[in-house]
Amino acid sequence: MMSRFNAKHLILGLSLSVFFSCKKDDNPSPTPPPQEEPTLFEKVQGRWDAAVDLPPRMSSSSVSYKNQEMLRVRSIEFLSDSTYIVAFAHGGAFTGKLSVVDSASFNFAGFGKVSDIQIKNDSISFACSYNNVPLNVKAGKVSDLSISADQKAILKSWVLTKEEDGADMYEEFNLEEGEKITMLFSSAGTLLTKYGDEATSRNWKWHPQKANAALFYSPWQTEFNYDVYYKLAELTNTSLKIQLVHIEKEYDENENVTGTEEVIDKTYMLSAK
Repeated sequence: MMSRFNAKHLILGLSLSVFFSCKKDDNPSPTPPPQEEPTLFEKVQGRWDAAVDLPPRMSSSSVSYKNQEMLRVRSIEFLSDSTYIVAFAHGGAFTGKLSVVDSASFNFAGFGKVSDIQIKNDSISFACSYNNVPLNVKAGKVSDLSISADQKAILKSWVLTKEEDGADMYEEFNLEEGEKITMLFSSAGTLLTKYGDEATSRNWKWHPQKANAALFYSPWQTEFNYDVYYKLAELTNTSLKIQLVHIEKEYDENENVTGTEEVIDKTYMLSAK
């Protein structure tokens, strides 16, 4: 009698176990949704320094070295506000706003279409044309500069005023009335200067020994004179004061440095654009 009772309870317990197990399987825990793939615009953010495959016909000896250099893209940069910067080896640059054409193409206002954009790890490749000459560009990603919170205000476009030595620069560029000189500092170390319809691109980086001081230099430059630099004398969200400084050294009869003095050569005042 007791044996049959225990057997019945055992069978009932097993049945309930299987039932509740099945009910649990009927309501599995929800699977997290797959993460969205970054868009092309998100993937390209930052600066990419490039090497260029020139079209075979441009290798002809009838084309001057200078003209070939003008067709060599040096870098391409994408900013979060849809600004693009295409810099060439001769120092000239194009800049403006981009729009998305499709999953592998952008249209650069004022420059043209950039197509067949492919990104793999830290490299990018794309096709474009300049002066009706097709170019195939390959480039590598550039690391951003280390910029502290109190220095981040520099990362914007600035308008050069005619205060201090700014008027000399306006006269040098021979701009028409109402035209402005603007300077854009990017976190990747690009210094874009735009005046009238022209634009030039250089690089900038922090001075290795001087606080709040920077070096402005050509991208191909490998040697630096650290005794000449640009000091950020004032920096707020709306104003920037830059001083071109050189270090004047005093020497003894044995050519040993006995003293140094900072000499301000130029002062430029800029306001946020």
